[in-house]
Amino acid sequence: MAKCKALKLTHLAFADDLMFFSKASIAPLESILLCLQYFHELSGLRINPAKSLLFFAGVSDLGKSAYLEKSGFLEGHLPVKYLGLPLIPARLSAHHCTPMLDLIKKRLQLWKGKLLSFAGRLVLIKSVLESSYIYWSGIFGLPQAVIKSKESLMASFLWKGNESARFLHPISWAVVCLPKKEGGLGICRIKEVNSAGTIKLIWRIASKQKSIWVDWLYSGLLRQDSIWTASDSFDASLVWLKILASRSLVLQAIHSTIGNGLSSFLWLDNWHPKGILLHLVSPRTIYASGFNRLSLVADIIDQAGWCPPPSPALDLIRNELHTISVRLRKESLQPKRLSVEKYPGNQMLGCREIVDGKAGQYVWLTYKEVYDIVMKVGRSIRSCGVEPGGRCGIYGVDCPEWVISMLACNAHGLYCVPLYDTLGAGAVEYIICHAEVSIVFAEEKKIPEVLKTFPMTTENLKTIVSFGKVTPEQREEVEKFGLAIYSCDEFLQLGDGKEFDLPTKKLSDICTIMYTSGTTGDPKGVLISNNAIATLLAGIGQMLESVNEKLTPDDVFMSYLPLAHIFDWVIEELFIHKGGSIGFWRGDVKLMIEDLGELKPTLFCAVPRVLDRIYSGLTEKLSSGGFLKGKLFNLAYSFKLNNMKKGLAHEEASPLSDKIVFSKVKQGLGGNVHLILSAAAPLANHVEAYLRVVTCAHVLQGYGTQYFENLCC
Repeated sequence: MAKCKALKLTHLAFADDLMFFSKASIAPLESILLCLQYFHELSGLRINPAKSLLFFAGVSDLGKSAYLEKSGFLEGHLPVKYLGLPLIPARLSAHHCTPMLDLIKKRLQLWKGKLLSFAGRLVLIKSVLESSYIYWSGIFGLPQAVIKSKESLMASFLWKGNESARFLHPISWAVVCLPKKEGGLGICRIKEVNSAGTIKLIWRIASKQKSIWVDWLYSGLLRQDSIWTASDSFDASLVWLKILASRSLVLQAIHSTIGNGLSSFLWLDNWHPKGILLHLVSPRTIYASGFNRLSLVADIIDQAGWCPPPSPALDLIRNELHTISVRLRKESLQPKRLSVEKYPGNQMLGCREIVDGKAGQYVWLTYKEVYDIVMKVGRSIRSCGVEPGGRCGIYGVDCPEWVISMLACNAHGLYCVPLYDTLGAGAVEYIICHAEVSIVFAEEKKIPEVLKTFPMTTENLKTIVSFGKVTPEQREEVEKFGLAIYSCDEFLQLGDGKEFDLPTKKLSDICTIMYTSGTTGDPKGVLISNNAIATLLAGIGQMLESVNEKLTPDDVFMSYLPLAHIFDWVIEELFIHKGGSIGFWRGDVKLMIEDLGELKPTLFCAVPRVLDRIYSGLTEKLSSGGFLKGKLFNLAYSFKLNNMKKGLAHEEASPLSDKIVFSKVKQGLGGNVHLILSAAAPLANHVEAYLRVVTCAHVLQGYGTQYFENLCC
């Protein structure tokens, strides 16, 4: 087909199924059967005729019989399910949605006999039932009858725990589905989810996201037109018609960013305050002014800014161009400033000074000092022959050198590959080989573990850098395999007198290849992009705003969770972005309370296992403290908790209790913690409530899949 040729598209791979398309004649069918036979001989996998189907279009009954007899396959009829969705040539009807409704009823039947509270049923609806129709809504416009049936099942289950119960609901479903801040329970309306699914498709088209589907639309349907001005055709699919019909919902909320004007149509895109200019100017006027339908915004921009030629077509928009040009020049001439430019003298990375075997105060590197070291490390990495896109491993406990190595990788476009400090030689060997790591930064005491991976890793690994010193024996072992090993000081000298241009990085570029800890077999790696990290940072910012909190340059963070985990990685990235200070623990759980007391962090991050231990320790200490102390504590706890449930902020719920009863708990975390973040798994409700009261801090949960880049409140 011409469309396939334009896209250089030769094959389509479908998950779980293999689909062949051909003319309705014996010769193509014989060719397909011959290919399947060759496939069997090469792979040993045989096609099962009982599970294979032939679909016909415009073929007589006699022809169908001949093809079925020749192939041995069964005749298929639309709709057929593919990836859980029906493939249908006509409009989606309630009959086609029966499998989706049956699935919901089946789940509700399983839950019916459970002694679930109202809150428990609400959680099941929001976490399980909502997901069952989000997938369908992203493709089809669900019939109104199906939407009504689904919401009826959900409402009956919510109020009575029985989807088949018939009764008068105490509150209308429309009110139940309002956001929590408006008095509802935050359940998504199916119709709104359906619209959101279509809007997402429109956004993918408008932003020209890189995908075969979007390229296909621009090549076949839009033909270099704009999504905003495209018209339907007699043979348009139902999905395409739904997209075109929903454009008005998006148009009022979407706006093109000009940039250099090369990616925005002058007449077809919504970049101007007056809207789409084609709706305001006739095609005849456009052509008479020396433009055409596909002219770009760049056609009226030069190095000095806007340069619209005198023409009737531009008279309507000329006055507003000055406002846009000011914003354009500001964006192009004033890029976002780096943290080192905004906070050069702020404390950035700190460790406790050890004098005569005793830990003293924290000693800090400023943002300017860290920046200078990062530039040196980056030049040294490039001097070793590692180019942008190369893989750099970092192996060890949290320390300033770990963060500096990571920042150097980011600056030079290297893929940072963090390794848990708990990994043994076997897992380290697997990751170095699997990720094709060419340079490894390692904690001094982890160097022996790296050497144990020889000779299996020497094909990819060429350079080892120790955060500390290198022994003569280690140097001899490494050089025996033709590799290079450097101490930290030696490595910094490699880049002296050399300069390397920093590559231009895009949001779609890979930032890190993050591996699991390997507790369930070989570690599994996930490619995480710059865009994913930026999205996480924005998400955490939104989560903090939900409790009227925000990070400032005065905030302090203790780094003790592994930086090989996305949770600690992103939090430290956020602190660096905001100009905050990051202090590192000494690596000993027994000394952690002492480190907290010295550092006095303002934000404390933990996984549920750590917070469970804090909870258990506090309750055990309270139970052994005597009857009177326990009674006083419980009274203060109940009083403050009840006030907080009434809507009072924790600092207003019981100031006297905070000062007399809970102050020691707060001091245990350093005395300045005002925010606790928990992630990686759900935190038990009673533990969360307990910590909100006794630590005098907000407790927020981010839970989801670590390597799925989700942090949700």
